[in-house]
Amino acid sequence: MLESELAAATLAMRDSNAAPALLDQLIELASQVTALSAATAFRLGATAAYADIAMQRLDALAEAPIPGFQSLADFTERRLVPAARTCRSFAARIEHLAERIERATAQLRTRIDLEIQQQNSAMLVSMERSAARQLHLQHVVEGLSVVAVSYYSVGLFSYLAKGTSHLGLSFDPIFLTATATLPIAALVWLYLRHKTKGAPPEK
Repeated sequence: MLESELAAATLAMRDSNAAPALLDQLIELASQVTALSAATAFRLGATAAYADIAMQRLDALAEAPIPGFQSLADFTERRLVPAARTCRSFAARIEHLAERIERATAQLRTRIDLEIQQQNSAMLVSMERSAARQLHLQHVVEGLSVVAVSYYSVGLFSYLAKGTSHLGLSFDPIFLTATATLPIAALVWLYLRHKTKGAPPEK
């Protein structure tokens, strides 16, 4: 039954969407095989050792066959040797099954790791694109902020320039405003740039 479950799980490994459930199933199979091996290892080993000792004792007896009667060695070999071979075969099947489960689990874990790496790579690419869009948007906002602040700053400066006429100064307010526009915009840009770099990163 364990072998048929392993075969079914191995066939189902073709479906990548079932990988997590299959991994749980393989782990459960591995635990069952380990429990079965632990429960039968002593008896199987003892049976194999008893069979070897029994055959050695028969060889040491050096019995002489009696015509018309079955020898003790022949009687023992017909009954003990097949049983010992069955025990060895069963132990080998358990060991082979454990190895197959281990290989299938390793392959499935490798597939899951690859899928996780692909998902992480896609997530990193998405994060890079989001960061690039955010940086572009930040530049656009900075540009609009420079324009807006510069506009209001130049407007305030124009009021100051118009006020010079009342102080008896012979300056053209329009010329003063036009001359100060670029320096004001540069100062606003430098100020906003400095504030942006000095701002703490968002969490």
